[in-house]
Amino acid sequence: MTPLLNFMRQVTCDTELSGVQIPAGSMIALNLGSANHDETRWDQPERFDIFRERKPHMGFGHGTHVCLGMHLARLESTIIFNTLFDRLPGLQLDPDAPDPYIAGMFFRSPPRLDVVWD
Repeated sequence: MTPLLNFMRQVTCDTELSGVQIPAGSMIALNLGSANHDETRWDQPERFDIFRERKPHMGFGHGTHVCLGMHLARLESTIIFNTLFDRLPGLQLDPDAPDPYIAGMFFRSPPRLDVVWD
C-alpha cells in the first residue's frame, strides 16, 4: 500500500463514474487506500486473509505511472517475512484473539496483531 492515501486531481474531460457525472475541470479527492478494498474486485475486501487470491496491487499503479520502488518493496517484504518465519517457525495468529482489522486514514495498518508461537 502506498504511504500517500489521499490526493487531489483535476478532471480533464467530462466523465461518468458509478453513475455520477463529473464535468471537466472539476477537482476530485481520490483515496488510493480504498482501491484495495473494492468489493467489485475482492471477495470480502475488509477481511484480513494472507491466503487470498493474488492480484496486482493497486497501490503500485500500472502503465507509465508504475511505482519505481515496487520491486524493492516486494523484495524487502519477502526477505522480512521469510526471515521471521524461518526464525519463528511456529508463529501464527492467535486463534483466541479478535480478528485483525486495518484502520487509519493517513497511515493504514492494524493497530495490533496478536500472535502466538510454540
